[in-house]
This record gives sequence, structure tokens and C-alpha cells, in this order.
Amino acid sequence: LSLCVVTPTRHFSSCFVASPLQNLIQPRQQQQPQQQQQQQQQQQQQQQQQELIQKLGAMCDECHCGLRNPAAAAKPAAASVSFFQRHVFFCTGTSSWSSSIEDDGGLIADLARRIKPLNPTLAKKVKLTACSGPSRSDAGMDLLIFPDAVRYFGITSANVGDVIEEHFVNNRICSSLPHEPLLAPYLFVCAHQERDYRCGSKGPPVIDALRRELATAGLPFTVCATSHVGGHSYAGNVLIYPSGDWFGYVEVENVPLLVNQYFVQKTVPWCLWRGRMGLDKQEQEAAAAQYLANHHPR
Repeated sequence: LSLCVVTPTRHFSSCFVASPLQNLIQPRQQQQPQQQQQQQQQQQQQQQQQELIQKLGAMCDECHCGLRNPAAAAKPAAASVSFFQRHVFFCTGTSSWSSSIEDDGGLIADLARRIKPLNPTLAKKVKLTACSGPSRSDAGMDLLIFPDAVRYFGITSANVGDVIEEHFVNNRICSSLPHEPLLAPYLFVCAHQERDYRCGSKGPPVIDALRRELATAGLPFTVCATSHVGGHSYAGNVLIYPSGDWFGYVEVENVPLLVNQYFVQKTVPWCLWRGRMGLDKQEQEAAAAQYLANHHPR
């Protein structure tokens, strides 16, 4: 799946300076109108994108995709994913965590503490989340990392520094640690009861429905519960990796449509699309706006 992202175009021009005095005043006089014009153009484009996104919500009841949700009409999900570029899941083997997963201590707290000061300087900004998937090692905890689609086995506080240095800082697989590629998609659903009741109540039924529907469709994909991912008002939240697409307002009754459209028809149900890993808010808005401009012209 691919998204067409439209970003604002910036125009730059040089100004001719005729005298030393004009060196002091002319650039500012000429640049001010130009900068104001650029800002006005950007604001106008952003306003148009916002209007199109609101249209996305308003048309939800009659959209061809069939994924209808009154909440989506009132508060569209598009462009609601905070910017990050790499998602790390801790395989805890449980779906019960403290409200803040760092409070559970151990590897999660250690990696969170060590990655926080590094994140602004990393090639890819890292997001940390706990998931219910079990670890497959006798000691330590497995890590699932996307979009790299790799599982590290048996990570502990003693060797997590190797993951940080090689994978996060040097941006390459840490060959010195046991690992394997993840060859099939993973679906993650926020079900963090201790953090938010809405996710805790809506998440588990969606997980069960996804597992049933995927089995019926003959798709051997893994579905896991996760800790808080952000945006509890959009529950049920479904994250699909390694593509990195996030969906909100997912209910049990529209799971079959979501699975069919995304995995069988290879299309994006835009009414429920929250955004994608690696895109900032403006790029997410532009992607949704481009779709609407192409498929639902004014």
C-alpha cells in the first residue's frame, strides 16, 4: 500500500541590492511581503486540507467503504498519529500493565530511560509499547521492531545497550544478538485497561473479532493487545505493521470490512485511517486530502 503525500512547495528568490544603505533595509522590505505570502499560502492549504478531512468524517455515514461510525463524523480520525519512525514492542506475555509501562520496571523501564535523551538525535524517532505477545526465550524479553520487521530474542538490561547502539544509533540490525525477520503482518490493538477504560473495554472484543476474521480468510497473521498508544478517544485502535497504518473507531461489526479491504482488496478504509508511522501531521493531512480530492471532489 502506498500513500500519495503532498507537501507545501516553498519558493525562494534573491533580491538585488543597489547600495550599502539598502543592504540594511531592502532585504527585509522585500522579504517581508514574500514571507507573508508564503505563510498565507501555507495557511490556506492547511485550511483546505482540514476542510477535506472534516468532509471525510461528514461523509462517513454514506461512504462507499461501508465503515460507518457516528463518532468519526464528529471527530475524524485522520492525522491523529504523533510523529515517530520506529516502533518497538516488548513481548510481555500479558495484557495487564501499569498505567505507565515504565512503572513495571525491568527492561521496559531501563530502555525507556536510556532512549529518552537519545531520541531527538536518532536517525529514526523511537516509540516504545508493551504487547501481549509471549517471548520465545528462556531468559530476558523479546523485542519486535518495525518497520524493520525483526524480532530480537532474550533482551535484558545487560545486552539492550547493543540494540540501542547498533539498531537505534547506527540504524542497522544488531547481528551479535539472536534475531529473526518477521515475515507476516502483525496487528496490534490497544487494550490498556489500567490506562483508559475506553481502550480496555473496546480493545479485547476487537482482538477476538480480528482473530476470527483472519482465520476465516486464511490469513495467518498475529494479533496482540498493546499498552497505551495514544488517542484513546479513537478506540478501538488497530495498528498494522510493518506497513505502519493506524486505524481508529474500529468496532467488532466492521472488522470483516477492515480485513477484506486492507488485506484482500489492498485498499485503505480512509474513514477510519488515523495516520501512518513515519508521516508527520501535515503529511497525514495531505495524504487524506489527496485521497478525497481524487475520489470525492467538491
